[in-house]
Amino acid sequence: MKKKVLVGLPNRLLEQIDLLSECRSQTRSELIREALRAHLERAMTSGAPVTVWHLPATQIEQEVVAP
Repeated sequence: MKKKVLVGLPNRLLEQIDLLSECRSQTRSELIREALRAHLERAMTSGAPVTVWHLPATQIEQEVVAP
């Protein structure tokens, strides 16, 4: 299931996203999803600890996950 997320971006960054998405014949959403996936993959395989937040119905708990 997809959820929509509202994110504020500086004008210059949005211009760069639009230019690259047009060059690749992708939508903004496709380009941003691809960039986030690549960033998360690098973060998870870098060896540095990654903080993950779980949001259960009644509480927030934090755990640190090391790849």
